[in-house]
Amino acid sequence: ARLFIDFAISDEGQKIFIQRGRESAKPGLKPEGYPAHLKLFPSRVQLAEKLEEYTQRYRALFVR
Repeated sequence: ARLFIDFAISDEGQKIFIQRGRESAKPGLKPEGYPAHLKLFPSRVQLAEKLEEYTQRYRALFVR
């Protein structure tokens, strides 16, 4: 199991994940055509700044 984990987190292992349509856990290893400017997750500060807005949107969509 340890050898598999070592391989899975290596550059070679991460490239295989990318080839199979998965995201890499390593910064800098992105699939071909991956937008460089794409921001996938807002930081906690950004979430906190808009928490009330997000809460209202959530309630409007899911809470009845």
